[in-house]
Amino acid sequence: MSEEIKEARIVALKAQNVKKLQAVEIHPPEGESVVVVGGENAQGKTSVLDSIMYALAGTKNIPEDAIRHGEKKAVIEIDLGELKVTRVLGKGAKLEVKASDGEKLGSPQTILDRLAGKLTFDPLHFQRLSENPSGRRMQAEILKELVGLDFSDEEVAKKKLFDKRTDVNRDLKKLEVQVEEMPFYPQVPDEKIDIQQVAEQLHEAANHNETQQKLTVSLGQLEGELQKVTRELQELEKRKKEIISEKVEVAKKLSNFERIDTEELKKKLATAQEVNEKREKNLQRQKLNQEISKLQKESEELTDKLEKIEKRKQKALNEAEMPIKGLSFTEEGVLLNGVPFHNCSSAEQLKLSVAMSIKMNPALKIMLIRDGSLLDEKSLETLREMASKSGHQVWLERVGKDEDCTVIIEDGAVIQ
Repeated sequence: MSEEIKEARIVALKAQNVKKLQAVEIHPPEGESVVVVGGENAQGKTSVLDSIMYALAGTKNIPEDAIRHGEKKAVIEIDLGELKVTRVLGKGAKLEVKASDGEKLGSPQTILDRLAGKLTFDPLHFQRLSENPSGRRMQAEILKELVGLDFSDEEVAKKKLFDKRTDVNRDLKKLEVQVEEMPFYPQVPDEKIDIQQVAEQLHEAANHNETQQKLTVSLGQLEGELQKVTRELQELEKRKKEIISEKVEVAKKLSNFERIDTEELKKKLATAQEVNEKREKNLQRQKLNQEISKLQKESEELTDKLEKIEKRKQKALNEAEMPIKGLSFTEEGVLLNGVPFHNCSSAEQLKLSVAMSIKMNPALKIMLIRDGSLLDEKSLETLREMASKSGHQVWLERVGKDEDCTVIIEDGAVIQ
């Protein structure tokens, strides 16, 4: 039966012994978009709105002190046109929902729950949520649920990527600082100097030169001795031949030797350790720069993934059917034309809150506003226009007995 109901408004309300009420019966004028319940404080205005909520919203919304003091039970009857709802509180508590033809329907609260939405009984609750950061985040969650957007997976993925990028960027910054503090020697060769090899080359060169020097000295001595024996040629002919033979041999050996310049090797050996240390530091710098490039690439990739998540979210937002134009949200709250909801004007906040309630309650076209006295004439007119356009019926509590009141409550009863 409830699935067939497209629209439901209160045709008649009867309430007996609900909080401050004795017995009231209210028949809102047909087509009236705003039902103003007036009266002075503590006379039962709020109890009228509470009666509607108790009857339709379920036992979880009914407090322990819902029955008028001194009475044992309270009875609420609401005629919704196609449905008639009766709820008894206290002794003999029950909930009964009947069709217009008198047929008693099963699972009555389930039927009512399918009609009602979260903001049905207090559209301005959405507006009040903007008073603190946690409430603003709740506004965003309500809006996401309303338009059918669920970014929970994206938010989890985004947080993991964001945390990972934070770690990568921290390591990247640490390495960049480390590289910046390290010295760099542009003239140092890429190849490491083999100190032992250079030392061996120097030793070999020294032995070579020492041998050459000895041979040179020996040749000089032989030259002198030759001159001497030449003067004694006859006596020393045999010796002369031997010396000549030795000379030839030494000259032959000497011809195989060329003097090696050891100055460069000495210089290379003297600076080899320093050069090698500088080369090692260059290699460390090069390695750190490679790591920096790797981390920079990883950071860019993570940033790209985060941007793609934001684009998917933005695409979903652009395609979502919002209650009013210019509405969006972030993790921190709801935005209207890019302005945080809590920074919008009271008129804009009212329009959005009512629009949210209208969209969330397409079937049960009833709203309850308990802070009606806080609305100025302009806000009240805005509320009236929006309710009239959407076909909703707003029950509004207001202190006073002016001509705008649909009914006036005094001492728990209707006097007008």
